[in-house]
Amino acid sequence: MPLFSYVARNAQGEQVRGTVEAVSLQAARSSLQEMDLLCEELYEMPGNSPIPIDIPPLETHTPPMPLPKPPPTMGFRRPAPLPETLTEKPMAPLYFPLVDTLRFYAGWLFAWYFLIYVVGSYQELKDLPFRIEILEGLYLSPIVLSFTLGAFLYLLGSDIHRKLNRGVGKGLLLSIAGLALFIVYRLNI
Repeated sequence: MPLFSYVARNAQGEQVRGTVEAVSLQAARSSLQEMDLLCEELYEMPGNSPIPIDIPPLETHTPPMPLPKPPPTMGFRRPAPLPETLTEKPMAPLYFPLVDTLRFYAGWLFAWYFLIYVVGSYQELKDLPFRIEILEGLYLSPIVLSFTLGAFLYLLGSDIHRKLNRGVGKGLLLSIAGLALFIVYRLNI
């Protein structure tokens, strides 16, 4: 099993060093969390290294060794508070909700459609030394215009929903209103 070297902080905020055996880097990190240590550095130690390592193999882990304390000072000093990262609970894995992901892609789609309309309208109004045939097709297409409106309505509705402090009922009403606007538009082109 691989051996991992770590530098971590214990519950008192002291920096400790040691090693732990684990199947993977994530398993080593989990072992440190079970020992109530906040991992700062974690490295896999080379197993088949031609350079001999002076650390004897361990069955579980070496006990954390506190770093030497600085000499006492001659004044009345308050101890420094622990950093916020040591007092907080471990963070949940970072993920992006579906609505934020869709907003990201709708924003890019809307930006590309805007670029199509800007360059397409410029190509229609001015004589350019070259013509982009595919751009004319996209610029004059009612489907692209519908997709542009759909992306705009989604971005607008999700932004209004966010400003109204979210909620299922508000989201449903905004979705119905956006769908109604889209249908009215499609019936009139």
